[in-house]
This record gives sequence, structure tokens and C-alpha cells, in this order.
Amino acid sequence: VFAFTGKPGVGKTTAVTKLESLQPITVHQTDTIRKELFDTPQYTSDESKETYETLFARVRKSLEENKNTVIDATMNLQKGRDRIENIADKTNSAVIFVHITCDEEKTKTRLEHRSTATTVSDATVETYEKVYFEQFERPRIVIDNSNTITDLQEKIRDTLIPLIDAEESKYKLPN
Repeated sequence: VFAFTGKPGVGKTTAVTKLESLQPITVHQTDTIRKELFDTPQYTSDESKETYETLFARVRKSLEENKNTVIDATMNLQKGRDRIENIADKTNSAVIFVHITCDEEKTKTRLEHRSTATTVSDATVETYEKVYFEQFERPRIVIDNSNTITDLQEKIRDTLIPLIDAEESKYKLPN
């Protein structure tokens, strides 16, 4: 499982979409799950808990079905990353965390100009500023999304695609 993490607005969904254009994957996105569960999301801690519990259940099912699985979620807390690692262990799968970053000013500019017609996310500059992101306690791949879409796609292609073993539909951890 590739777990794309990062603050709101840094381009996790864009990165996942670029990966999806290069490789068949099953995507589980917290923004989509939240809107399936709640007609008018209020982004309370109870909503987040239910959203992430649903995410974890869906990821487990995908891994049990031996699908190339990708998570698109902020996962700002270590306990959520621990849960994904635990699910991967229990399903005999590898987990690779992909931390998407972006220059703060570029992220804020993108969020200010984001069209709700083109994204399922409700993230705003205020959301970005409120999210505390706990430091990672494990290895991860960091991809900076501060440049162009073409640059992002090249980083995805060059960094992530080689980690996929298409024959076994499993991700290989880098050496």
C-alpha cells in the first residue's frame, strides 16, 4: 500500500491521480469517504474518527483482495500511520509512506484559487494553517509538489513506479 500523506492542499490527490494514470490502482480517499458518510460534513473529531475507521476497513479489504492499494489522506497523526502499518502487516503487505510537501505560499495560493467544482476536498487556507502534522517516526518517500504538474508526474514515475512489482501486485520496499 502506498499511503500518500501531507497537509491539506499540498497536492496529495493530484499526486495520486498522476500515479493512477501510470498504473492501475485502487484509491481510498478520506475526502470522498467523509462525503459518503456525512451529507454536510462538519469536520468534527467524531466525523474524522468514523472517516478513518471506514478508510482502514476499506484498505484492509483491498489488501486482502491483493489489490494495488493507495491511500489519499492527511494522516497527520502518528497513530493513523501506525494503524496502516498494522493493517499492512496483518495482510502480509508492504506499506510505503509518500509524504507530499509543497512550499507554504504556493499551497496557500493554490487553496485560494481552488475550484470546488474540480475537487472533492473542502480544504481552505484556514484548514491548512490549523492542521498540526506530527513528525514521522518511520522511513518515507518525500515528494515536493512545489513545481509544475509535469515535474510531479516525473517524480511519481521515477520514484514510485519502480517500487511496484506488477507480477505479484505487491509493492517492494526500497533497499
